[in-house]
Amino acid sequence: MPQHARIALLGTGAIGASVARALYLNQVPFTILVRDKKRKADLITQGIRYTLKSTTHIQLNQGVEVLTLAEAQKNARSLKFDYMFFGMKTPHLQEAARTAKGLLAKGGRLVLLQNGLPERELRNYKEENIISGIVGYNAQLMPDGSYFQSNPGHLILANAHRYPDLLTYPDNIRQLDGLERLGVLTVADAARLRNAYRGLRRRIHQLKLQEQPARIPVDEARDERDSVIRIWRRLMEGNGQPVL
Repeated sequence: MPQHARIALLGTGAIGASVARALYLNQVPFTILVRDKKRKADLITQGIRYTLKSTTHIQLNQGVEVLTLAEAQKNARSLKFDYMFFGMKTPHLQEAARTAKGLLAKGGRLVLLQNGLPERELRNYKEENIISGIVGYNAQLMPDGSYFQSNPGHLILANAHRYPDLLTYPDNIRQLDGLERLGVLTVADAARLRNAYRGLRRRIHQLKLQEQPARIPVDEARDERDSVIRIWRRLMEGNGQPVL
């Protein structure tokens, strides 16, 4: 990435918040593009809060700019971005791509962060203008408005620079296998997490076949839940190597 690359982030949901956090912590200036003035006002007032081992509160002032799409398009002649991160769901990609067309600098890149193979949605762009990634982690919006990273993906993101092989598979089970193989997780912890995940997925499938909501009684998976919570606390709240 060029030293003074201009970066825009289009989409500030769970995935967009993850990217914003990484850029913010690495002191990389970026611009957030939003649809309307209300969303802009909310972001300026509240910022973005994201929790991994600790909560990062991204205050949108120094190094972070927020513009509505109308504002950006009005200044499109002088406002060009070298990289535009797309954090929305795949069905909204084509609309986002049309928006980005006039804001992308010559030779600029779109960075896609959707599940699967989202580049198929952007046939009007050359391959060299697209950087595509498979998102295999889950950030949830909590009742207090913060985003919380909760599944194996945060371990993948935290350790991929040391163990690139962790990026081979997008699914949780094979990610856990890789984390165990490389020693990021113990054999016992990896087995507990795989068993908990498989048991929950199996129960959800049963409920869906019965056309029931994907919810189970609190006591039904108490042992599995307690085991996962203990592992999470040891990894995220202990004195081990911090993630990200």
